[in-house]
Amino acid sequence: MEAIIDVCVSPTKVIKPQIGNTPEEKQLRVKLIKAKKKEICDIISSGISNDEMMVQITNILINLCELQQIFDEWHDESFCNIPDWGMALAKLQNCEVRQREFQKCSFCKDIRRRGHLCDGIIQARESREFRTAKANVKKEIDVLEGIVMPVEEDNNNPKINDDARSDNISIFEVPNRLSFVAWNAHTLSSMDDEKVSPELWEQICLEFSKHDVITLTEMLPISEGTGKERFERFFKMIKDCGNDEWDYRVSVPAGPGRTIEVHIMLVKKPIIIVDSETIKFSQFDYKPLIAHLRDERMACQKFSGDFVVTSIHMPPSNPKERRIARDRQIYNLMRGYIFSSENRCDRSFTNIGAVNSGQSPTIHIMQGDWNKWIGFSKDETISMAKAGFEVVLSENVYTTSGGKCYDNFIISDNYSKYLNIPTRKVLRFKNFFNSRTGASGLSDHAPIMFELEVLK
Repeated sequence: MEAIIDVCVSPTKVIKPQIGNTPEEKQLRVKLIKAKKKEICDIISSGISNDEMMVQITNILINLCELQQIFDEWHDESFCNIPDWGMALAKLQNCEVRQREFQKCSFCKDIRRRGHLCDGIIQARESREFRTAKANVKKEIDVLEGIVMPVEEDNNNPKINDDARSDNISIFEVPNRLSFVAWNAHTLSSMDDEKVSPELWEQICLEFSKHDVITLTEMLPISEGTGKERFERFFKMIKDCGNDEWDYRVSVPAGPGRTIEVHIMLVKKPIIIVDSETIKFSQFDYKPLIAHLRDERMACQKFSGDFVVTSIHMPPSNPKERRIARDRQIYNLMRGYIFSSENRCDRSFTNIGAVNSGQSPTIHIMQGDWNKWIGFSKDETISMAKAGFEVVLSENVYTTSGGKCYDNFIISDNYSKYLNIPTRKVLRFKNFFNSRTGASGLSDHAPIMFELEVLK
């Protein structure tokens, strides 16, 4: 579908179109915005599928970019239920719009920009007249840019017209958040592909640098050779995207036959890696990497911010022998994780177990490439419901070049006592790597992400 967007590629800067200065042109623009908002409401209530709804609304927003900002303020639950809406918003960032001429300030004749102040207003900075004038100027600019609708001003209530309009005051609390990313990186092989632009790697590293815990699967061993050189380049690009400090852990190299790979977990400070280990049991082709992480920013109630994160990569679905091995290894992983504390860094799996062992509750997360839909099914030998986990991404959200939901997170169901999941999405590429068609790309799997936020 056309709404498949890559949020990791370089977006084209959105420049709002020129808006007329005459009262008639302003009035026509306002009427158009109202009509388009009503059209969006009609689409939502039409009963069509979510996919078709997303396409129609995206087309409206692209053709009238003033509504892009209105969408953010006009955001309600019905929009949240649209699959891959984050991808549709990313598409808006790539649309090119005709440049508009900025209005000039009536005081100093300079370009009027948001937050612009001239000498005449600065002299009255502490006065009520200054605050009122600033609010009125901001309101006028917003109306011209189509950000807000013109409303009747309540001059009889000075508190509303003055204090409540301050740009520096927010009435909403911003809870602490922790974001996770998992990616089958296909050995970072496209770093050496001349058909893949280095800018794509810069963009994906810039996106990754915004998150807190990143797991990479299908990676070559990084102790020497090609694997070491590729990972060092990749890790340096992530660190160069900001001033954050990063730590990482690597699993023991393993794999069937000549196929040897490792898991790598990157963690941004102030998150602490308390412990880490590799599951060394012979029943796993690609030994999972497990790490006990602690983030005191996420502490609340009786939860101290302890997480056990496991990076997994299961065998492919073809041929039949590998599919049988995949199902057997998933069963062994879930059973071993639940019944053996050494497979989860000696942390209790349930809250009751934590109380009995004198620990604080721990939230358990498994993420990576399962090579199958890992959700609930009557045909499963062991289901996530029985195992005490919840699946983060739904089955109709595809993560691979073949249109399958193979990459996913599962999280222990005790998380809902302390945390909420405000965001979950697929950072889907515009162009996937595909060995069958010869298409070049960063990988045949898209990165997946989700966030946890503290419940107060």
